[in-house]
Parts: sequence; C-alpha cells; structure tokens
Amino acid sequence: MNDFTEEELIKLKNGLEYLPSIAILSSKYLKECNYIIKKIESMIDNYCEHAWENPCCGCSDSACYCTKCNRKIYDNQ
Repeated sequence: MNDFTEEELIKLKNGLEYLPSIAILSSKYLKECNYIIKKIESMIDNYCEHAWENPCCGCSDSACYCTKCNRKIYDNQ
C-alpha cells in the first residue's frame, strides 16, 4: 500500500499553499492548485490510521477491512 500519511498530506498542502508566494503563477495554475488543495484537505479530514482485520481463514480470495472506516482491500489485488 502506498497511501500518504497524514503528516505527508499536510506537508503537500502547505507546500501548495506556499507556492504562490515564491513564484508567479498563471490564473489557470492557481485554480488547479486550489482544486488540489481542497482535495488534500478532504483527504486530511477523512484520514484514518487503518486497523486492518481479516475475518477469513487467510485465503488469497479474502477481503481485509479496516475496523475504523470499513475500507476494504483484497489479498488477490
């Protein structure tokens, strides 16, 4: 799994927010940065330190899920 940690998301958001103060950006690029900042803020707000559980016998077709947010991952992916 290569999810960002909450700390990494905050650093990304801070970096994008700082960018306009050190560079001249087109209005199109500023809009794109603001859009990405909003997405990162949403990811931070919904961040979960997953607690994975596998209720099955451990077979390769079983689904693991997070007991906190119910996100599912599958062993065979």
